[in-house]
Amino acid sequence: MRSNARIADAAAAVILAGIGVLVSIALASALGFVLDIGIRRGDADAQRIALLIVFWMMAFFAVGLPVIFGVAQHGVPLERLVQYPLSRAGLYRLSLAGSLASRAHVFWYPILLASTVVAIVLNRLPATVWLADSLAFSACLVAWCHTVQLFVQRVLRRRRMKELAALIGLVLLVLASMVPAFIDSRHGGAPPVSATILTSLSSTVVRAASVLPPSIAVAGVTASVAGDLGDTVASVGWLVAWTGTGLAVGFVLFGRIMAGGGGGPVVKQAAMTTSRRPRVLTVDGWKWVPAPSRAVAARDLLYLLRSTVGKFNIVIMPVFVVIMGLVVVRDVTGPVLGVDRASMVFLGAMVYASMFSNNFLYNAYAWEGAGIRSYFTTPVTTRQVVFGKNLGLWSYNLILAVECFVCYAAVVGLPHLSVAISGCLAFAAGVLGSTIAGNFVSPALPVARDISKIGSSPSQIGVLVSFGVLLANVILIGGLVVMAELAPSPWVQPLLLMILVGLEAAAYRILLGPAARLLEERRESLVEAVQAPT
Repeated sequence: MRSNARIADAAAAVILAGIGVLVSIALASALGFVLDIGIRRGDADAQRIALLIVFWMMAFFAVGLPVIFGVAQHGVPLERLVQYPLSRAGLYRLSLAGSLASRAHVFWYPILLASTVVAIVLNRLPATVWLADSLAFSACLVAWCHTVQLFVQRVLRRRRMKELAALIGLVLLVLASMVPAFIDSRHGGAPPVSATILTSLSSTVVRAASVLPPSIAVAGVTASVAGDLGDTVASVGWLVAWTGTGLAVGFVLFGRIMAGGGGGPVVKQAAMTTSRRPRVLTVDGWKWVPAPSRAVAARDLLYLLRSTVGKFNIVIMPVFVVIMGLVVVRDVTGPVLGVDRASMVFLGAMVYASMFSNNFLYNAYAWEGAGIRSYFTTPVTTRQVVFGKNLGLWSYNLILAVECFVCYAAVVGLPHLSVAISGCLAFAAGVLGSTIAGNFVSPALPVARDISKIGSSPSQIGVLVSFGVLLANVILIGGLVVMAELAPSPWVQPLLLMILVGLEAAAYRILLGPAARLLEERRESLVEAVQAPT
C-alpha cells in the first residue's frame, strides 16, 4: 500500500483482503463443522475420516496451493541481505522465519485454529496431546512449504521447463479433481476390470499416504483419544523427524540457490518479432484493418499462444467441456429458471469460456517490457494500438470459442440452432464487456508479468473491476436468457442477445477514442510499470 501510494488502490487492497478473510473463515468453519460431526458421532471410522479430511486439506493448502498459484518466493528479500556479513545458516533462518508470515499460509492457519477449538473446547479432547500433535504438524507444514518453494526455484529455472511443468501439473490437478465424478457408483459404477485396477491403485495410494505427515498426525490424535500414549508419542516423533528432514533438504537447496545468485530464477525472454505472426491476420479478409493494428494483433496473438497461461487455457478447454458435458449435464435433471437443461449447460459453458482470457484483458500491456516504447516513438496512433491489441485477443478468444463448441458437440451433441447462436452471442457479449473495461484498466493500472508464469498478479482495483464486469455480464446475459424463455418462439433468445452484442459493439466504438487518449496520457507510468522486474 505504501509503495503504490494510491488511496484507491489501497482501498481496493483492503476490500480484497476482507473478501479473502471471509473466504478463509468460511472454509475453516466448514471444515471445523465436518470435524465436529465426525467427533460427536462417536464412531471411530467417522472420526478418523473427518480428521483425515481436515489434516489433508491443511497439507494441500500449505504445500500444494502455493506451488499451483506460483507463490514460490522467499519470505524476505534475500538479494538485499547478501551484502551483509551474515552466514548462510543465518540467511536460511531469516528466510524460514519470513515464510511464517507468508500469504501462502493464509488458508490453513484458520483451519488449524478452527480444528483446535472444535477438538479441545467443544469436544473436550485431550488438550495437551492435541496441541503437541498440532504444533508438530504445523511446524512440519511450514518447513516443507518452504522447502518445496525452494525446490521450485532451484529446478524450474528455465522457462521451457517451467512452462511444461505448469501445464502438466495443472492439467493433472484438474483431471484428478474429475475422478470422483466419473467413478461414482450411484451412476452405474465402473466396469469390472476398471474397478479391479482402481481398487489396487487406491490401496497402494492409501499405504503410501499412511507414512506422510497428515496421516501420521491423524494417527497420533486418534491414539490419544483411545488412550494409547505410546502411539501418540511415536506420532509426534515421526512428525519431528519429517520436519527435520524438510529443514535439512531446504538448507541444501537454499545453499544452491544462494550460490547461483540468490535472486531466484532468471528467465530469459525470447525475442518476439512479427516475422512469425500467424497467417490468419495477413489474408485478404483483414485488409480493412490498418496495417499497424494488424501487426500489433499478430504479435499479441503470438504472445498469447506462446505464454504458459495461454497454452494452459487451450489445453484445459476440452477438460472443462467434458466436466460441463458429462458431469453437469448428468446432475442437472430438469429446467433451471425455465431454461431447459441442454440449453442452460451450453450457454453456461460458453459464458464461462469467455472468462478464460480475463487476466489478459485487464492487464493488456503486462508482457510488453521495453518494447512498450515503440508505441509512442513510431508513427502509429494509440487508437490503432488499442484496437490491434483487442483484435489479437479476440482472435485468441475465437480459438477458445471454436474449441468449446466443437468439444461440446462431440461430448453431448449438437445443440439446437437457436441455442448454438445464443451461446456464441453470449460468448461475444461477455468478451466485449470485459474488453471495454479492460481498455481503461490496462493503461491505468499496469502490472509487469512474466510470460512463462501461470499467475497474473493484476492490480487490486483491476480485480475489483473484473468482479463487477463479471457480475454485470451474468445479470445481463442471464436476464435476457430467462426473459426469452417466456416468449413463444425460440428465436427470441438469440435476437435479444444480438441486440445486447450490438449495443456493446456501439459502446466499444464510442469508448475506443477515450481509451486511446488514456493510453497516451498514462505512457510515462505505463513504461515504468511494465519494465519493472517480475
